[in-house]
Amino acid sequence: MNISATALDLTGVRFLNGVEFDFTGSAVTNLGPGQYVLVVKDIAAFTARYGAGLPVAGQYVGSLNNGGENLQLFDRVGEKIQDFSYNNDWYPITDGPGASLIIVNGNAHWDSWGLKESWRPSALDFGSPGAADPCRRFRCRSWSARCSRTPTRPRGCDRAVQSGHQPRQRGRMVPQ
Repeated sequence: MNISATALDLTGVRFLNGVEFDFTGSAVTNLGPGQYVLVVKDIAAFTARYGAGLPVAGQYVGSLNNGGENLQLFDRVGEKIQDFSYNNDWYPITDGPGASLIIVNGNAHWDSWGLKESWRPSALDFGSPGAADPCRRFRCRSWSARCSRTPTRPRGCDRAVQSGHQPRQRGRMVPQ
C-alpha cells in the first residue's frame, strides 16, 4: 500500500528475499496515494477464490514459508524499502488453511514489522484482499479450542469497526 501523499512509480521495485517479483513491466507499475497492489502465487487460483477486478501486479516466484521467514522489498537503486520477518508460531490459527496474518498498522515504523504485536490473525479464512479485514469479536483461550465469551478488539480494529465493517462469527465461536 502506498502510504505517502504522492504517486509511486514501481519500476525497478522488487522482492528479493522470501519470494521474488519485479514490478518492472508488471500489470501495475504506478501506485497512487492510498492505493494497494497484490502479488500472488497463482493468478488463476487467486481469481477463482477472490474474483476479478483486484489490482494484481502478477505472480511471484517461490513460496512463502508457512513457518515464517524474512521478506525484503527493494527500490530501483537497491535500497531497502521493507525488511521484516514473520513467524507462524505467533498465532497458531494462521498455521495452514484458515486465517492469514494482517499488519495492525501499515504506517508503523519498519523495524516494528518483525514483532508479533504488529500482526494479528485475519477475521476471515484466507484473508480479505481488496477489502478491509473485519476484526475478530471473540478471544479464544486457544485458537484450536472453543472461544471464551469475552469480547475483545485487537489493536488496530477500531478503524474497521468504526467504518461499518462487521466482524463475522465463526461456527466454532461462542457469542456473548
